[in-house]
Amino acid sequence: MGMVSKHSTPLRAGFKRLSLASAIMCITAGPAWASNGLTDLGLLGDETFLSADGTTLGSIYRLGADGLYHSDIWTAKSGVQNIGTLGDETILSGLSADGSVAVGTAHNRNGGSLAFRWATGSGIESLSGLGGVSSVAHAVSADGKVIVGASDLANGEQRAVRWTTQGVTDLGTLAGGSDSYALATNADGAVVVGGSLVGGHAHAFRWTNGVMSDLGTLGGSYSIASAVSASGQTVAGESYNSLGQARAFVWTTESAMRDIGTLGGTRTYFADLSSDGTAVVGASDTGTATHAYRWTASSGISSLGTLGDGGSWAFAVNADGSVVVGEFDLGQRNRGFRWTQGTGMQTIEQWLGASGVNIDPSSSQVAYAEAVSDDGSVVAGILLNDHTFIARVGEPGGGTSGMIDLQEFSASLDATAAAPTAALANTDMILNGAHGSPMRNLVPEGRYSVWTGGDYGQQDDADSDQSSLEVGVATNIGNGVQLNVAIGRSYAESETGLGGETKLRGTYLMPEAIIKLGGLPLYATVSGFYSAGDADIDRGYRNAGNIVQSHGETDVTIAGGKLRLDWLNAFAVGATSFTPYTSVGHVKAKFDGYSETGGGFPVRWEDRTERTTTGRVGLDAVHTFSPTVNLLGRIEGVHRFDDESGSASGELIGLSTFELPGQAYRQNWIRAAIGAEAALGGGVGSLMLNGTSEGGDADYWLALNYKWLL
Repeated sequence: MGMVSKHSTPLRAGFKRLSLASAIMCITAGPAWASNGLTDLGLLGDETFLSADGTTLGSIYRLGADGLYHSDIWTAKSGVQNIGTLGDETILSGLSADGSVAVGTAHNRNGGSLAFRWATGSGIESLSGLGGVSSVAHAVSADGKVIVGASDLANGEQRAVRWTTQGVTDLGTLAGGSDSYALATNADGAVVVGGSLVGGHAHAFRWTNGVMSDLGTLGGSYSIASAVSASGQTVAGESYNSLGQARAFVWTTESAMRDIGTLGGTRTYFADLSSDGTAVVGASDTGTATHAYRWTASSGISSLGTLGDGGSWAFAVNADGSVVVGEFDLGQRNRGFRWTQGTGMQTIEQWLGASGVNIDPSSSQVAYAEAVSDDGSVVAGILLNDHTFIARVGEPGGGTSGMIDLQEFSASLDATAAAPTAALANTDMILNGAHGSPMRNLVPEGRYSVWTGGDYGQQDDADSDQSSLEVGVATNIGNGVQLNVAIGRSYAESETGLGGETKLRGTYLMPEAIIKLGGLPLYATVSGFYSAGDADIDRGYRNAGNIVQSHGETDVTIAGGKLRLDWLNAFAVGATSFTPYTSVGHVKAKFDGYSETGGGFPVRWEDRTERTTTGRVGLDAVHTFSPTVNLLGRIEGVHRFDDESGSASGELIGLSTFELPGQAYRQNWIRAAIGAEAALGGGVGSLMLNGTSEGGDADYWLALNYKWLL
């Protein structure tokens, strides 16, 4: 995978974007490296890297007004995650075949750089150098075990290096040379290629078994090896010919360096080499324009044409050389393409449309197609809105084709992963709404009461509705013990964006015991809760610009309980009595795993269990308004002991597994309530309107209850 840009200088345009520092050696007519440490010219814009299996996407972007570069890794496994930094900016340069290892360079504005390795699960770590102030990592082997790049020596010279689990190895220089630089390695890391200064000019080298070999030039003073096949037997890059013209070359273990030719002009720029070593792609001067090309030993160099009024540029090629991706000029803007021998050059949208994907022509379109998977079925790059995209074509009729904006898609995963949190919030409302006033439901010894009640609430930040409806019975069995039991139905619905929504339904059983403690009016209430239900989950996102939903259904089990202590009528002010209380509650929600259907990018979710524990301290007030009417009030402080939700894992079907990190919880909030109870029709009815600051409870909810004393 690689990139060429029409906005680059001609010599820079020929190099794979993956090999960042190769531009140093080709930006000037007389290539030479700085003598005071490693130099990196940086990038002209955002870059995209795709793992060989198509499951992992890496990107580089500028952040903030200072223009510093940062890097992200995206997988369905974890969504978008910043790989961190060891300096002021972090520049990604390569991915292992499965995307589990990334390498690159962390730079400091005050000088110096550190090569780094990032791995799934362990994060970013620096790589040891050769004693100088700077090191740079440029490529990683397919299995992620070997990394190559360059490091300063203590005397300021630069050396190509190879990192393994045994540490760093100086690969030396060509005979008579000084500095050297490694840019690529083969699949198992046994072969390394790059450049070494000989007489002040760079020469391409190939290193294996401890020996660095000069690959020569095409007659000029300069060459650089930028890519090597998986087997290590084919090397490609750029060289000057005897006229000082830039040309792409191919070298094999069976033949010397070979000029691949031009499309009629004088210059040809290298972008990528297929893993099997059979195809080279890039851009070449036609004499009047610049066109993307593909070269093979059997067919030579061939123009891929263009779909616009200007030129075209090939950036990457798949493993066997059959699929090429890049960009073409279309007036005031550029567009991405995909090419095969059978289809010719197509826009990414045309490729998807030919495979049955419905394309919204008004959606943000592909600006650059920068990377392609080994089998050619997955393409990645940049949209015109500057977001990263990934596009794929699955099996015919398989329903797994399309194109997603990764920023939007990751947001849809996060929103859907919040479903267990919504279930917990609904359960907490039942425990502290309909069952939040145990002192108003005390029954005289030897008597019974029957009630019906429920709650309805809304939580604005989650765009959710919560409700419950129940019936129950209570009896005082004597010795200060009252037993209650309720059975009910709960329902919650939350909007998750772009037409997505989550609906939760459950039937619950809630037993309680209210126990008077000693001679004081202290009461302990022990509550249990168990619910069995289901969830309908529609996850909304855009596929090729069209809003779609992937649908899933699963079983949901919720269990929990609460312990509460009330000091009934601890003090009074006039006709108003006050009851302080405290409680602690714990709830656990389990969502069974399920697989979505439809939408083009469905997800298989693993089982999830979410837990929350909350503590509450409050004061209830009852004001006797008349013999048959009481006014009610409450103020309560709430603390959630958990600081974040659990992780969510699964698989973006056909691409990769995923694990989304937990989301931070609001841990503290305040609840206030006002209401009334009155004798009505032989029973007592009550109403409480609750409001909270932003937190885990609904923003506002209404609790209703009507009971008969028997």
